[in-house]
Amino acid sequence: PQYKWSVGAREAAIHTPENDWLIKDFLSKITPIAKDYGVTLTQFCIRWVIDQPGIAVALLAARSSEQVVENANAMSISLHEADMQIIDDYWADMQEKLLVEFE
Repeated sequence: PQYKWSVGAREAAIHTPENDWLIKDFLSKITPIAKDYGVTLTQFCIRWVIDQPGIAVALLAARSSEQVVENANAMSISLHEADMQIIDDYWADMQEKLLVEFE
């Protein structure tokens, strides 16, 4: 089924054409790293988020049993410290450039 999510002020502020480009650029930079691990970009991002300091759990959603399995398989990935630093640097660079306006 198709789901239609309502967009709140935060989401509307983040999803500008400029910010969408920055997010796509970030994802295009980390996609090759995910491929090197032999995992999907989704699995790679889940693992990276869970490995962040102070994160004890990641709340995930799935629309199918296949997505549940894909998400769960992220737990078997072990990211190298050097790759974590590269991704952290890409993330920090993107965050500095994001244009977010709240009214």
